[in-house]
Amino acid sequence: MKFKVIACDTLREEIGKILPEGVELKSFRFGLHRFPEELRQSLKEEIDKSDGIDYILLGYGLCAGLRDLLTSVLDNKKRNIVY
Repeated sequence: MKFKVIACDTLREEIGKILPEGVELKSFRFGLHRFPEELRQSLKEEIDKSDGIDYILLGYGLCAGLRDLLTSVLDNKKRNIVY
């Protein structure tokens, strides 16, 4: 199984310390949650280019209505997303 973590840059260092070898980690800049449309687009693009990944784990708080944002990004995706 292949895993990928997409996270806020504020969590990158801490997540990186516990990730097993071979798990891809992509982070987006701190404060991107203040620009929901840009965050939505960035997440959508990163998820869309994650072919071959079985599970995507998101490392974000629920600021800026992230749960609703994720629902819109993940609409019609056949992926296993944990948030």
